[in-house]
Amino acid sequence: MKKKKMFYSKNFKLVVCLGMLLSGYASSAELEQPFTNDKHTVLLMHFDEGRGLPEDASAYKNNAVKNSAKWIPDGKFGGALYFDGRQGFVQIPDSKSLNIKDGELTIEAWIKPDNYTGNYPAIVNKYKGSGGYLVSTHRKSGYMLRFFLRKNDKIFSTIYSVDKLALNKWRHIAAVRYKDGLMALFVNGVACARGISKFDFASDNIPLLIGKCAGYFSGTIDEIRISTIARYQLSSVESQAVTGTVFNDRNKNGRCDDGEGISDVAVSDGVNFSLSDKQGKYKLQTDTANAFVFVINPGGYKLNSVFFKRKNSSPKQTFNFLLSPQKQEGNFSFVQITDTHITTGEGPFNISNGQNILSADLKTINQISPQPAFIVNTGDLGENIPECFRLYNQAVSCSAIPVYNVFGNHDRNSNDDFFDRNYKYFIGPTYYSFNYGQYHFAVINCCFHYIKNKQKVAELEARQTEWLKKDFALNRDKKIIVLQHYSPDPELMEFLSKYNVVAVLSGHRHINNVSSVKGILNISSSSTCFGGIDLSPAGYREINCKDGKISTVSRAFTDNPPASVHHTFTTAVKPEPGADWPMFGHDPEHSFSSGDTVSPPFALCWIKNVGGYIGLAAPVIKNGRLYVGTSGENENHSPAITALDARSGKKLWNTPVDSPVKRNLAAGTKLIYGVSVSGKLYALDPVSGKIIWEKSDGIAGLNYCAPVIVDGKLYINGFSAFDSETGRRIWHSPVKPKVPGYLCSPAVSNGKIYVSFTGWNNPLFCLDAQNGDVIWQSKVMIQSPPLVSSTLVYAAGEYGMVYALDAQDGKVVWQKKVGAHWMVACPVLSGDLLYVSCPEEGKIIALDVRAKGAPVWEFQTGRALVSPSGYRRGGSQIVSSPAVSGEIIYLAAVDGFLYALNKKNGKKLWSYNLGAPAFSAPVVSGKMLYVLTYDGNIFAFAENI
Repeated sequence: MKKKKMFYSKNFKLVVCLGMLLSGYASSAELEQPFTNDKHTVLLMHFDEGRGLPEDASAYKNNAVKNSAKWIPDGKFGGALYFDGRQGFVQIPDSKSLNIKDGELTIEAWIKPDNYTGNYPAIVNKYKGSGGYLVSTHRKSGYMLRFFLRKNDKIFSTIYSVDKLALNKWRHIAAVRYKDGLMALFVNGVACARGISKFDFASDNIPLLIGKCAGYFSGTIDEIRISTIARYQLSSVESQAVTGTVFNDRNKNGRCDDGEGISDVAVSDGVNFSLSDKQGKYKLQTDTANAFVFVINPGGYKLNSVFFKRKNSSPKQTFNFLLSPQKQEGNFSFVQITDTHITTGEGPFNISNGQNILSADLKTINQISPQPAFIVNTGDLGENIPECFRLYNQAVSCSAIPVYNVFGNHDRNSNDDFFDRNYKYFIGPTYYSFNYGQYHFAVINCCFHYIKNKQKVAELEARQTEWLKKDFALNRDKKIIVLQHYSPDPELMEFLSKYNVVAVLSGHRHINNVSSVKGILNISSSSTCFGGIDLSPAGYREINCKDGKISTVSRAFTDNPPASVHHTFTTAVKPEPGADWPMFGHDPEHSFSSGDTVSPPFALCWIKNVGGYIGLAAPVIKNGRLYVGTSGENENHSPAITALDARSGKKLWNTPVDSPVKRNLAAGTKLIYGVSVSGKLYALDPVSGKIIWEKSDGIAGLNYCAPVIVDGKLYINGFSAFDSETGRRIWHSPVKPKVPGYLCSPAVSNGKIYVSFTGWNNPLFCLDAQNGDVIWQSKVMIQSPPLVSSTLVYAAGEYGMVYALDAQDGKVVWQKKVGAHWMVACPVLSGDLLYVSCPEEGKIIALDVRAKGAPVWEFQTGRALVSPSGYRRGGSQIVSSPAVSGEIIYLAAVDGFLYALNKKNGKKLWSYNLGAPAFSAPVVSGKMLYVLTYDGNIFAFAENI
């Protein structure tokens, strides 16, 4: 997950310039004659010699020195050269006249291709890595005409014609570079592409080749002229005209009859807008660089077919849009899915039968009652190859509910020239808008920054921003919901706050989060087809628009529906909590043991639902009170920190916070601490729940791990240390991980902090607890929270690896592979056995630390009720660590069971059906055992003596 940039640019001058120069033409009389010579011509070849080497008819005499093409008599105008596509080409020596450094340039030719060959079948080629110019076709683009200018490896510009060049037909082609940096391609005198290249593209010391680059041209070339003037002018008057009608085809005859036209409907090409008149007719001035024309259906109407039409290079085109009245209640709901990642091969995003899984998931969504109005997929539909998009479209075709798609970073090609080509071909436009009732939905492409050519990025971002401003202005009377792939950054939220935007929906991060920024709901959802990086289960989000307000609920797909469970309470047993459990893993070293001993059988004393989902946030216990953070991602619940009486389950207080609290809290001497998903650190009074102070400074985004408190200092994943009483930041670590930590909690021991930042390619760091300085960093990649015991640090990483590292220098003492991919639960040590939860296998394994991690036993849990493990769907799964009590370990699993296992041999001593999946570790206090389930329930068990 790379850091993103703003979707819009402040450089609006570029858009104005490009918007004025839309298209251009040359008369047929000008084209149907041989090229002529003038003072601007630096190369002119008629190919009429019939033998030998071609000669230059310009004043510069840039004659050929090599020719392996074949002379033929029947060219466009007299003789011509035939290029066989294998070895035929013409070479002209480098010369000062051909080294056009900047300013205007026109390259013209008459060509008649007869076959598609090679990667770059060049027509005119004078370029190398350091710069130059090239006119060719391109295999990967479907043999469209290509104009390429280059300064160096990082600065270049490429444009393509809209249509594939037809075989065995004469075509007049022209590539033009204008003084202000604009570029354009013309085929038969009609402008078919444009771009910008504001840089020096000098091509010194390079011979000019005709018919050869990385591939050889196959066909006939007659007439080539290179000039230092722009011979074809783009016109602001003669633009490409698209006309059509928006109508309600009441009599079903396929045409607009009297009274069927719909007025004031917006039609756009992604730059310009046109409103239909009283007869439903519209006229849109556009240019060929905009590949689509789309209708923005008004509230109260649905589309009878797709909302967009694909344009071609014809100067005049007609597109009609058929709409039908649709009753759209003021209150309605829609569904967000995201990051479906449909693939065809192996890889971290590959899940078996991804297409079939998505089809089944969509069928589940289609059964919701009342039925959602539509579905949005906020990006990363698949991987950018045609087959993935085909599979995605097949899966989506099963949905009777319309699906609107958003362009994601995995939907792009890494090559600038084909950045969004596959997506546009198989899916449609990368930004557009539509209406439902009194709501307007704007779909944004936020991935332009991946393009290496920064001039092109500025152009595309500015164009989209200008379009968005016009789109918002046309819909100022509606509540606006923005859909994009990335979570919005502060600059975007600032921009959107100027309009009537009420929510932004996104994906990308594979986490569930709902927060408010500048009065706008910021809604991020996890992957639909498999578990999230924050261990949110595979699922979808319902968004309810009711009475002018928006509420959401995140729902998990249940692949293995749990059996109905009846919980029996025993009142004869008196609940008596004992030792505190004040933080993740009980203590700074993560021992997962309070020292209290409790054994089955157990009596269920109480169950309390605290509202909101509970993921990895195990409870903390302090002075007879139990504290827990919740996500607030189900109906009628806000993200909160809640306190209960540990004996009775009575709710003592509930304090709303800005965004979900998904990891453990920490209980200090005087205050309770928690970190929300937005990275805000809260300090609350343990008795009243009043927020004493809150801090955001120094806490990186996505950093919401469980805090650790030691000697009056509060440590937040190694990034910062705070004074636990005042909230004053003591230091901020210089470590800059690629992905901040949110699954991990730091371990602290002997003045050192051991922390992994839980992402891709992040090592384990050892920091000085006094100042945050790095003491060492490991060479292995870690994902789980670390466990510190004596001279060793234990942690788990990617690809199922468990490591024992030297606490002094980070060197690997031993390592053992026990699983397949992600290992997110903290290992737990008791005696000589290390207990490791394997998320994707759904089992817990005991390893002998004296024998370099040799397996001693393993215990297999049942089939998962939901799928929280990253990039995994179905099967058995565990994401929590166990808790140790005497000779027993307690484990809560995704199969909905709480297990008591003999810690020496793994034999099951007792189990309890919770009826819902459990993601967090159990907690032992006195003769009490506490466990939380995903649906927000806290179970309190007491030893039944």
